[in-house]
Formats: sequence, C-alpha cells, structure tokens
Amino acid sequence: MVGHLLDHVRPVLDRRMEERIAYIQAPRWIGHQVTVQAHERLAELLSRPPALRTRGLMLVGPYANGKR
Repeated sequence: MVGHLLDHVRPVLDRRMEERIAYIQAPRWIGHQVTVQAHERLAELLSRPPALRTRGLMLVGPYANGKR
C-alpha cells in the first residue's frame, strides 16, 4: 500500500500524527526542469557585476503560483 511513496517518505509513516501532518504541510522545492533552469538564470543574473545596461528576466504566470 505504500509502494507509490518515495523511499525517503516511507519512514514518516511511523511517526506520530502531528509529525506526519507537519511533514505534509512543510514547504518543498520540486525541481521541475523548467523551474530549475529559471532558478539558475536568476542566480546568474544576481551574480553579475553591476553595469549601466543590465539584462533582465520577467516571470509570467497565474496569480499566486509562487513566482516570488
């Protein structure tokens, strides 16, 4: 019945209910390829030295989907 769970999640089932709920509600980064690329691009832009003409990046997407 737990075959669909990832190996690192299965031990959480043995914890108390409060700990399981806290684990489920904790924020996580899901590394989808497109988001990983966007994150790398943002890090690259932030590491550039200041210049008169800098490059920018615009994130577009639905309201309240975590673009911050």
